[in-house]
Amino acid sequence: MLKKVIKYVLIFLICLIICSIGWAFRAYDIITFDEIIFHLNFNLTKSGSSVLFDYFLKGFVPTVVLFFFILFLFKKIDDFVNGHNILIDIDVFKKSFNFKFDENKSRKFFVFLTYLLLILILIFNLYKLGLFTYIKNQMQKSTFIEKNYVDPKKVNLEFPTEKRNLVYIFVESFETSYMSSDLGGLEDRNLLFNLTDLMNENINFSNSNKFGGAYQVNCLGWTAAGMVAQTAGIPLKIPGSIANSSHFKEYLPGVYSLGDVLEKEGYNQELLLGSNASFGNRGIYFKTHGNYNIYDYKTAIKKKKISKDYFRNWGFEDSKLFDIAKEEITNLSNKGKPFNFMTLTTMTHFPNGFVEDTCENKYEDDYSNAIDCSSKQLSDFVNWIKEQDFYDNTTIVIVGDHLTMQAGFFEDEVFDKRTVFNLFINSAAEEKNSKERNFTVMDFYPTTLASLGVKIDGDKLGLGVNLFSDEQTLLEKYGFKKVDEEFAKVSAFYNKKLLK
Repeated sequence: MLKKVIKYVLIFLICLIICSIGWAFRAYDIITFDEIIFHLNFNLTKSGSSVLFDYFLKGFVPTVVLFFFILFLFKKIDDFVNGHNILIDIDVFKKSFNFKFDENKSRKFFVFLTYLLLILILIFNLYKLGLFTYIKNQMQKSTFIEKNYVDPKKVNLEFPTEKRNLVYIFVESFETSYMSSDLGGLEDRNLLFNLTDLMNENINFSNSNKFGGAYQVNCLGWTAAGMVAQTAGIPLKIPGSIANSSHFKEYLPGVYSLGDVLEKEGYNQELLLGSNASFGNRGIYFKTHGNYNIYDYKTAIKKKKISKDYFRNWGFEDSKLFDIAKEEITNLSNKGKPFNFMTLTTMTHFPNGFVEDTCENKYEDDYSNAIDCSSKQLSDFVNWIKEQDFYDNTTIVIVGDHLTMQAGFFEDEVFDKRTVFNLFINSAAEEKNSKERNFTVMDFYPTTLASLGVKIDGDKLGLGVNLFSDEQTLLEKYGFKKVDEEFAKVSAFYNKKLLK
């Protein structure tokens, strides 16, 4: 009985892995093994409801179907071989080979073929997923990060006499690629119509002579990674098992981030999330790097902004997020100190986005409508800030956290043309070299400080470069392929200096 239980558990696990990988390929446009390792160590029940439902329907249900199909197949094998001997004749190069199986051997033979087929399918899926490339990279050491890292603690930062406020908006899966091709995007329509005027009037750092954005390399492709990269100028190379450890009290303790810099300069800081701050340990990162006040889904329940049983998408909708943001920013502005307010939207998360009831349905697919609605909410929020007394001394930064993961929205071959959105509004620094730049979101760390009027000695922090300067970024110096490959390898410097 114990052997049977173990056998069935193993079969179910193999089916689960195969169907889960199949779901990932159908659901995700871009997925790396680093991201999978990171997220598998977290409580996935804190994920968005749409993601969980999509996985249940397209990942778990097929697992159950495949599992019972295999059991049914075993039953048919038993019926087929019952009381029969199997004789197999094979002719190879004019030689005949005869194989005779009695009932017991026949059963084992067909069961073996079934197992073999399952294992081959599993290996093929793991290969497509990048497991073997990941293992190969884990066996290679790189000094690339060590050679190019500039310790922000050792860089002289000169703030203006009157320190500027910062409103920083991470927009889920937001790409400049959503714009029409004549503006620099990849669409035949402009899904960012609501932001186009703001982009014309303010600063957008671009990879072309039109609107554009940041390229995405290894270890920058999911939300936690994007947030760390933009605020600390480094890729996120934390094994999920470490990041989710119960005794994990500090996130990247060797890092000196944007939050650390602004805390030292006397800023009040807050991070507002419409989801659980514990997912990906985002709350711990911002709490231990800048002592941010964390306002998330649980906080909204405690403050009775929503009921205990209220749950939409990842927690609560972006419309509520921006309503709360207005209240929190107003409170921060009345405290007599400069403030750094950060928030993260969720409307444009895969699968298919989350189209609120107040959104217009201009397009045939939900994801396009979610993008359009998100851009409208962003535009309205910026316009509200512009009407406030503190606006003149406030810089607004709107950035995508990473490229979209919505499968099928873009064709595979255009990946190297897709870029992460960025917009710097009411910047204290003037653009002089914002077009035809090759850069990543890591460069937003020093660039954001520069937009606040901060003078950065050497214009480099972490692995990021101030895009307001003429300094070469990592991509401009080494090229995309080199940076992408080196970030996938093991960095002893990263593990010793930044991780511990």
